[in-house]
Amino acid sequence: MDGSQYFKSILKVSAQIKDYKESFGLIHYWPIENGTTRDLVGSKYLQEPNNTNFEPDRFGNNKSVLSFNHGFIMAPRGVYFENEFTVLLWIKLRSYQSWQRLLDFSNGNYNDSVLVSLSDGDNKIKFNVRNNAILEIQSIEFLELNKWYHLGFSFRKETMTIYRNSQFIEKFNTEASNLSLNVQREYCYFGKSFWDRDPFGDFECDEIKFFNKALDTLDIQSEYFNGYF
Repeated sequence: MDGSQYFKSILKVSAQIKDYKESFGLIHYWPIENGTTRDLVGSKYLQEPNNTNFEPDRFGNNKSVLSFNHGFIMAPRGVYFENEFTVLLWIKLRSYQSWQRLLDFSNGNYNDSVLVSLSDGDNKIKFNVRNNAILEIQSIEFLELNKWYHLGFSFRKETMTIYRNSQFIEKFNTEASNLSLNVQREYCYFGKSFWDRDPFGDFECDEIKFFNKALDTLDIQSEYFNGYF
């Protein structure tokens, strides 16, 4: 995609964002196109890449995925989660590493922590929320290497859910309905843990979306099969 095509696509997307925000609660959207990491909704540009570059996406478009080569990238400090939320993105895992982070947003030492490990100690996905309580859910399956997946992580009051290719693969009733997640977080990483002992990311990702609602299965299926933009 050349520069003129890119900016035409941005204008087209921008025209749809207002309705999409109101209907689905989209608050951050990093499409990763044409070598940029701009957030089309929340103006939170990803920054300070470390061993991270741009590669062709699953459709062959140049510079349209983030490629973490045992690296990471940061998001600015801010409020990224409400008391319910959904995170959706496309991912291709390249190696198994214990506690390899997809994302880790916190105020340090597991304070106000929302994190996802693509491969925990058992090479399975783990979704973890900590704020006066430890809530976590582990998938029963692992991701095959070098294969694209659409992943989703949602939190609503007492329920945490992991989706893979629009189907939930694990659901957990947390019994923590009074959990408050609406706080500013100082440490916001993709591909990196707050803890230096954990490995940096070895994966590719694309189309990162944060919502302030727990999307239902039909909405996530629409994202997987069609995408909204």
